[in-house]
Amino acid sequence: MTKIRVNDRTIVNTCDIVYDLLPLYIEQMCGEQSKLLVEQHMAQCPSCKNNYLAMTADVSEPSSTTLEGGHDHPSELTEQQQLLDTSAVKVLKRIRKKWLLTTLSTLLLVPLLWLGFNQYRGIGLSYTNMYDYYAVGRFISAIEDGDYDKAFTYIDTATYYSLTKSSLQDIFSALPPTKDDFQLVTSENGDQYYTDGDIQIAASEFEQWLENAVENQKILQAANEDSPYNDMRYEEFVEVSKQNFIEHLQKWQKLGYTLEGRGVVDSYKDDGTRHTYDYKLAIYNKHNEVEYGTISLGGSGSGKFVHSSSSYTPDETFISLFTSNITIWE
Repeated sequence: MTKIRVNDRTIVNTCDIVYDLLPLYIEQMCGEQSKLLVEQHMAQCPSCKNNYLAMTADVSEPSSTTLEGGHDHPSELTEQQQLLDTSAVKVLKRIRKKWLLTTLSTLLLVPLLWLGFNQYRGIGLSYTNMYDYYAVGRFISAIEDGDYDKAFTYIDTATYYSLTKSSLQDIFSALPPTKDDFQLVTSENGDQYYTDGDIQIAASEFEQWLENAVENQKILQAANEDSPYNDMRYEEFVEVSKQNFIEHLQKWQKLGYTLEGRGVVDSYKDDGTRHTYDYKLAIYNKHNEVEYGTISLGGSGSGKFVHSSSSYTPDETFISLFTSNITIWE
């Protein structure tokens, strides 16, 4: 047994180094200097030579060695072979463990990098929206199965309640439009119109438009004075919303429609806190005719969603009918 020194300090014996190099030497994957070190060492070290023979021998077959003089000694051969087999098994297990750890590390690193990249872009599956990705699929699956009670648990009733209260407050606090809110503008061709920066009304039609706008606002405020949502507590809002949601989908189902979810086709941030998931759908009618479309659901990482929009071609009425029936409103 020999030892090597680095910077005048003994760090390891040569046998340990050769033992680690043997698998690479056998597979011809080490450099010339390492190969020369292994060969020179085995020429002087019977123990490492035996390790090499054990790694290259067929351990599944019994071996026999003819000793000097031509006489076989079965007991000695068996003991020697057992030692060689044991050494080979240990080495193979060590190599297998290293390869397994390397493979697992690589397999884990790839999805982690992918999730991190999506997190940076704000698009696709990432660390912060993994639960929403799972939940939106469960929401669609519950509707597929006709389990509308379960589907409702994925509705973001807290957000809907806040939007309802805010909308009512805006209606009642809004002041009627006046002529002072608009500016008279003359275009290059001499036409005149009134504008508030958002809309334009021809000057000849402005007085009538203003009168209608004031009247419509009064009608809207009067209608919402009797709205059951005015003084509704959140708990009551949830119960009413659930009842509406289930009744709408039951009526839709009785018309002979069925739903088949196809999965998330796109996801992206629509503002600072909410993530939108575009989910592709197939809707079948009672004649087994099918139409395809996409429903957009906004989530905030808690597994609950609001229906933000839908997309379908003008001729596709199945999807539009479905999306109008997943509402929580009366």
